Parts: sequence; C-alpha cells; structure tokens
Amino acid sequence: MVRAFVAAEISAKDEILRVQNRISSYFINKDLKQVDKKNLHFTLLFFGEIDEQKIDLIKLKLADIKFHSFNFNYSLLDGFPDSSKSKIIFYGVQGIANYKFGILLDEIKSKIAYLKSNCKERFVPHLTLFRLRSGRLDLTPIRIQKDFMITKSDIINKICFKQSILTPTGPIYSDILSVNAQK
Repeated sequence: MVRAFVAAEISAKDEILRVQNRISSYFINKDLKQVDKKNLHFTLLFFGEIDEQKIDLIKLKLADIKFHSFNFNYSLLDGFPDSSKSKIIFYGVQGIANYKFGILLDEIKSKIAYLKSNCKERFVPHLTLFRLRSGRLDLTPIRIQKDFMITKSDIINKICFKQSILTPTGPIYSDILSVNAQK
C-alpha cells in the first residue's frame, strides 16, 4: 500500500518560510510542528492508502491532465477549525483563485472518477504552515498584522502525484509524477 495525494506546487516558499519563522517566534511557548519548506504545497486530492497496482493507472490518467497556470494571492492567516481555536495554521487564497483551484480539482477528479478517494465534499484550498500538537491557538491578534501576511503573489504551474511516508520526525514526500501547466 502507498499513501498518496495530488498537490499543487507553489513558488513563494522563501516568503512562506519567512512568515513561518515570525509565527514560531510569536508563539514561542506553544507546541507547534512546522511544515518543512520542501513540503509546502496545496493538497488537491488525498487518496490515503492505495494499492500499488493502482499507482500506474493513476499516473496514466493524471499525465493526461491539461491545465493553465494561474496566479493567486494568499488570504490572511487562518486556522482549522477556526482562527480563534486553531489546531492547524494555514494560508488560504483570495478571490477568483478559489474558483481556479476548484476547476483544477474538477479536472483531476474527472480523470480518476473510477477511483474512490477520501476527498471531502467541500474543498478549501489551503497551504498548511503548522500543526499544533496540543491545545489550541487564537490567531486573532496577529491575523491582520503586516508581518504575518504574504504580500507576494504566487503561481500554480505544476501539480504532482506524491507518495507520503510517515516517520516519527514528520512525513517524507516524493514525487511519483509531475505535470506542468500548458504553455
């Protein structure tokens, strides 16, 4: 069995890391697990554990996906289940980017409709920055502070089918397949 998902890659990882470091400093006494820079992405579709023989079928279908790159801006810092009681700290996207992520997800789902996935009914594009190991955080005091905002726009120009191996120190991701946006 292979733990796998489809992700949209980002390019503003240095900017994200800068803000992650500020958040870590602000919440210095909290039990935060920071997402490594190399693991930053938007999860589009999570499969969970799938049979190895399905990997080649999924690769074949995903390789046929056609999409155009798109620019987007990050929203304010947010959290799940909400910004005042956060277990997961993330950035969403602003405006029409929600729609563009939805179109990309629909394209992926249409190619692999024959597979059952653990995809939630409501898709919320988000880039996870931290997971809180215990307790909850109130992000309200920092959400609108400029030091905690991503001011650089970003671009989605590649999606990846990834394997995830869970380890005690965090997940290890490897690309099974990469698909670039059409020129």
